[in-house]
Amino acid sequence: LLGQIESPAPGTLLEHGTEEQLARWLPAMLSADDIWCQGFSEPGAGSDLAALSTRAERDGDAYVVTGQKVWTSNAHRADRCFLLCRTDPEAEGKHQGMTVLVVDMHAPGVECRPIREMAGDANFDEVFLEGVRVPVDDRVGGAGAGWKVAMSTLTHERVGTVTYGIQLRQRLEALMQRPELWPTDDLARRVLDQELARVATDIEVIRLIALRAVTKASRGEPPWPEVSLGKLLWSTASQDLAALAMSAMGADGLRLRGDARAADDGRWSHDELFMRMTTIGAGTTEVQKNILAERALGLPRG
Repeated sequence: LLGQIESPAPGTLLEHGTEEQLARWLPAMLSADDIWCQGFSEPGAGSDLAALSTRAERDGDAYVVTGQKVWTSNAHRADRCFLLCRTDPEAEGKHQGMTVLVVDMHAPGVECRPIREMAGDANFDEVFLEGVRVPVDDRVGGAGAGWKVAMSTLTHERVGTVTYGIQLRQRLEALMQRPELWPTDDLARRVLDQELARVATDIEVIRLIALRAVTKASRGEPPWPEVSLGKLLWSTASQDLAALAMSAMGADGLRLRGDARAADDGRWSHDELFMRMTTIGAGTTEVQKNILAERALGLPRG
């Protein structure tokens, strides 16, 4: 259910969907009877999303979709996919000629291959689409309006991302409950206390940014620049907290899941590995820095 709550699809549908689409899809979304994923990134179109090559050709009352997506979160568990594809390859400008389609993940021609991560999980997928038929009625927004819909989706996603500060607070509190594993040297403990305070401050800033973003969104205002700030801080704070746990627990923090002597069933070593993904998840750190520098601070392009 948490993964469904974090999905940006409901917000995007409210903004761009038809009344019929809202009536058809939202109830099952809200009850988590239907799980959705987001098919954006491709092997050749990661940070440069506009370089995507997945095609959808109109055939009567349906589109025929062929292409590949990658790093699609929970695709093998999902019922539907919010898919960005190219419907007019002749359109001028790479941001033109794209459309968002809602793909039935159980339809013929859809294949998901979970990607095993270094932390041992398999929460991301490669998705292959070969001749998948999608009804025109399952198009969100107009034909060729995909970039606008996609940017709306990413904004809603990042509003959800900044609320991850709640999870960070829970992780910090869990670490605070294991002082018996921390270093006993007085100087080392003082340094650790300083680092704990710094991370706690960052997490509180994320919480406040999240409140500002959600408040703006609830008023119908663009949650800018809070979404990029929140995403950037979430990325750094997640990795800082994971590294801090390793420093606090020493060698015991490195014990993996399945090790009977691992503290908290190896959650700390798992976090240290898994949190590497926050550098690229929901928008790469480098891209967010560039966006903030240029659009929020008005700095010239490098």
